[in-house]
Order: sequence, then structure tokens, then C-alpha cells
Amino acid sequence: MTWIDEEAYQNMINALNNFVKQVTTQCDIIDKAAQDCVDNTDDENVKPSADALAGHIKNIKAQFPVVEQVIKALEEQLEKAREARRKAEAAANQ
Repeated sequence: MTWIDEEAYQNMINALNNFVKQVTTQCDIIDKAAQDCVDNTDDENVKPSADALAGHIKNIKAQFPVVEQVIKALEEQLEKAREARRKAEAAANQ
């Protein structure tokens, strides 16, 4: 009987969670740097650029629910496969 590769599923789930965490961290660093630039310069071009950057960061973070849906779907598939395996193993041991 063939089962799914649980380790591959778990690795993908972990990778996606790490992706969200790392992208969030980097976006926050960029956003803070842009705000520091606004706060510390008198350049009239800085504020519009920082605002545009903030908009791009918002667009990036707006994609996180899609990634979270993929993670949830993978977790559900993994749990269903584990449950099916447990049932099959229990039936085989009777």
C-alpha cells in the first residue's frame, strides 16, 4: 500500500510558515527604514517614495491569507492521510 510522504508534507508546511515569517520580517525592516528616512531627511521626494513602498508592502502581506489557506489544506490532507493509514493498519492487525 502506498502512503503519502508525510515528511515532504511537513517540510512544505514548515517552509511556507518560514516564508511568511521571513517575508514579514523583511517587510517590517524595509518599512522601518523608509520611515526612518522620512523622519531624518528634508527631501520632498522621500515621503511619496515611502508611501509607495508601504503600498507595495501592504500588497505583499495581502497575499498571506492565500499562503495560509495552502498551509491549512496541506495540514488537512496530511491528517486525513494519517487517519486513513491508522485505520488501515488497525484493520490489518485484526
